[in-house]
Amino acid sequence: MNEMAMVDNSSGNLFMFLWLLIPLAGIVGCVITSTVKIRARTAANDQIAAALAQSTETNRQLAERLEQLDRRLASVEKTLNDVG
Repeated sequence: MNEMAMVDNSSGNLFMFLWLLIPLAGIVGCVITSTVKIRARTAANDQIAAALAQSTETNRQLAERLEQLDRRLASVEKTLNDVG
């Protein structure tokens, strides 16, 4: 009977160990997955920020060019009004 009690006790310990190990493994897996996703988002955000900065600079240059064209057209319009 004493041997049976020892077998039952070790099997109970194993059972308890597995009940603790499985949720712990799940928690560690979730933490690792979340960390990978956050790093991927951070890398994507950096790429988006760089593209946005480049787009902003392009838009600024285009706006400057349009202002130059507007001034030239105003000059041409003034000349036409003076002639006409």
